[in-house]
Amino acid sequence: MKKLAYVCSFVIIFLAIWGCSNPSVSSTRRPVYAMDPTQTISPTTPMSESPTSSPIPVSSAPSPTPVPNLSSTGPWLLFRLGDQLYVSNHDGSAIVRLDLPDLWTDWPNTFVPSPDGEHIAIKSREDELLILDLPEGSLDFFSPLVNPEIEVTQETYSFWNDAYASIYFLPNMSWSASGEFLAFIAMSEGETPDLYLLGFTTGQIERITTGDTIALNPEWSPNDESILHDAVTSIYWESSGRGYAFDSVWIAYPNGSIPYKVFESELSPQKGFEHRLGWLSDTVYVAATEPEWCNQDSLRTVSLTGAPSVPLWEGSFSDAVFDPLSKSILIFIPLEEYQWNNTGCTRSQSPGFYLLNLNTGAISVVGGFNLEEFITPTITWSSAANVFIIENEKHLYTVTPIGDVGHISSSQLGDPHVSRDSRFWAMLDLDEYPNSGIVIMTQDGHLINIFEGEVESISWSPDSTHLFFTGKSSSEDDFFDLYIATQPEFTPENLSEKFDLPHDWRMSFLTWSSP
Repeated sequence: MKKLAYVCSFVIIFLAIWGCSNPSVSSTRRPVYAMDPTQTISPTTPMSESPTSSPIPVSSAPSPTPVPNLSSTGPWLLFRLGDQLYVSNHDGSAIVRLDLPDLWTDWPNTFVPSPDGEHIAIKSREDELLILDLPEGSLDFFSPLVNPEIEVTQETYSFWNDAYASIYFLPNMSWSASGEFLAFIAMSEGETPDLYLLGFTTGQIERITTGDTIALNPEWSPNDESILHDAVTSIYWESSGRGYAFDSVWIAYPNGSIPYKVFESELSPQKGFEHRLGWLSDTVYVAATEPEWCNQDSLRTVSLTGAPSVPLWEGSFSDAVFDPLSKSILIFIPLEEYQWNNTGCTRSQSPGFYLLNLNTGAISVVGGFNLEEFITPTITWSSAANVFIIENEKHLYTVTPIGDVGHISSSQLGDPHVSRDSRFWAMLDLDEYPNSGIVIMTQDGHLINIFEGEVESISWSPDSTHLFFTGKSSSEDDFFDLYIATQPEFTPENLSEKFDLPHDWRMSFLTWSSP
């Protein structure tokens, strides 16, 4: 897995926000669509009530009717342009700007769609949790996410970096599969970031964990009966980006039962990551541990019911990617000269690619690779194509769940984006970087060059009919434009020109909301 070294200081931002935050808990509903890219609808003034630790009710005001020209059925693409958010129909037939509070548009973890695609949970710079309803454009919002009674001082500088990272920038929200609950990290009460629960159908928010550690990475079990989350004592410890000061892993319950410690991390009090690769059942998942300056190790199962962990692999490895369908794991061990060999690191088996089938326990060697070419390959699982994808600087390979290897490209094509029906692969021509352009590969291997120039973001519509991307048609351009290319010809259409969107170099796709 890739880690991002979060080394920015957020305290100055926090102090600016704190000075203008509303110290009362409030909730209301308001329309948020601007009818065209230049028109703005001012929000109504929210109603307020005194802060309380009791459940917080959601406004039950009636929803407005869908905005003209925006599809009533979806799906919709939410994208960022500068500091503003926009919603597009899946076919690019309409684009509407959202009139929202100041947002963390640089951080995708602050935008999480519900499973039914009709709601998007958003966290704003104004210390609010927002629930955006599509296609109506109504907005429920709650504040504060951070206890306004806690004093911020120079002595608590490091703590506030950690607190804001856990609440906003790292994975911090998770919908239940039913869409009935939203688990999220906040610090509305108490003095540390804890786990809170929004009951979407009941309209109540409750704090469901307490403690002196920082809660991170909430994730629902497949049966919606428990919420897995991490507990750490520091996030930016030494600012290396090589992990957190890990304490333990816990589960909390939406029914109000007392939280349960699943395990205490072997890393404690050292730094590193406790990875979750995927679920084997409603109560068992696959985990791995990554010490700060070592490869990953301790590949194992973890049970939420207290059953002992089962070791799955002996030794360390650089990467392990899980296929939830076949319950298999593709494991990569680099040549020794490319491994962490610090004192205390777990030694590895022989270098290579291995396929571990958890249904049978069988381990097979995936052959045909020149390991000299694989220093830090990118390995992903594509549910659309039903294959593992291995990418290095020169080649693009696929590996099926039974170990068959396919060679997709040796011509510097990379960064593949597979359509959901698996019929098309949109890739960049990395040999021409930064003017990579886009090449689409069809099922029969035919290559279609659809765009020449620098490309920033790529996303397929859920029906695989349209490809959205942001690009510069000329190296002299200062800004990216929004394009859509539709099968079968995939001739790009400039949506920025069509809808007269403002120019800003900050343009990226955040999420699809798909009913």
